[in-house]
Amino acid sequence: MKGGRTPRWAKSPDDVQEYITKAHAQCTSANSILRSGGSIHIGIIDSACRLPSHLTNRHTINGGDDHSFIDDDEDDTTRHGTAVFRRISAFAPEAKVSLYQAVRDDRKLPIEAYSGAVTQAIKDDVDILNLSAGVPWRHPVHLNPLVMETNRLINAGITVVAAAGNHFPGRYDERPPVHCPSAAKDAISVGGLVVKCPRDPGHESASEPEGPYYWLTHDPGFRAEVSPDIGVYCGELGCIDGTDCADHRQPQPWDLNPLPTDDKPDVLAPMHIIRRRETPTEHGWEYLATGTSFSVPLVTGTLASIFDQLRDDGDGIPRPREVRQAIRTGAKEFDADLGPRYDAEGVLNELRSV
Repeated sequence: MKGGRTPRWAKSPDDVQEYITKAHAQCTSANSILRSGGSIHIGIIDSACRLPSHLTNRHTINGGDDHSFIDDDEDDTTRHGTAVFRRISAFAPEAKVSLYQAVRDDRKLPIEAYSGAVTQAIKDDVDILNLSAGVPWRHPVHLNPLVMETNRLINAGITVVAAAGNHFPGRYDERPPVHCPSAAKDAISVGGLVVKCPRDPGHESASEPEGPYYWLTHDPGFRAEVSPDIGVYCGELGCIDGTDCADHRQPQPWDLNPLPTDDKPDVLAPMHIIRRRETPTEHGWEYLATGTSFSVPLVTGTLASIFDQLRDDGDGIPRPREVRQAIRTGAKEFDADLGPRYDAEGVLNELRSV
């Protein structure tokens, strides 16, 4: 990859993405969940109604024209939905997935499209709904139209996992509150987390995938407002000198999270993914994407595997309110003001005790 932006051992962008996924699994104890989501049905309301064939050949996907609720012929209006699916499938590779296209090419989520997608998701009997979209809202949350529609999902027994939102300094005069519908009372609101490493890049072996992952070139990607800081991030797989990462890692809230609102976000989760441009720039084809959009699918995917484990144990799928409570009480505290860190093992243990 051009520009020396990734660890020296990395042979390809997919190599880096696989490593980042493993690091995030370690950071959130998702690697301790032994199931793969095979008995669970996940819905994704986003920009896609179909996925590329190389993905559909490996996964059970429900979508198509009757799952598009906008006036657009594109299978994926922004490619965001495909990126969200890939992130979910890394943590729940055997889950059934239904796609609901409701996000337009201008990244807007019209209420009419969202309402249609919600109705179809309820009809399809999904277990978990991933929503990596939303809007800032400075009025009473219960009056927001997206929240009203989201409550239909929750009342149907569907666990809703939604992005807390991003702060765009060039767009907003002040930091916005947690976005709707993530601010809905019983929805699970997910903010962004980064885990910094104090080491400088370049110390790791060229052949051993250990130590930090990092990005050296300031690279705006598609949206300069949410470009990553140049940084070195903990790989959670042991420090180069053999010491435990726990002695050195620096977990911290992402600096572009929205303003905490009431008791939201419920949890913070890692968010980095590698994305590919439609055309290359001076920085190459790939860039390190950030945003709470990509924190959400980690939680969605691991929840699917947790639900699958509970079913294997002979238990039923818990109710949305129970899931939200388990996420909050099972999390790892590291910042009392800005939210706890998501911990999949803690969630499983809490739900087993319900």
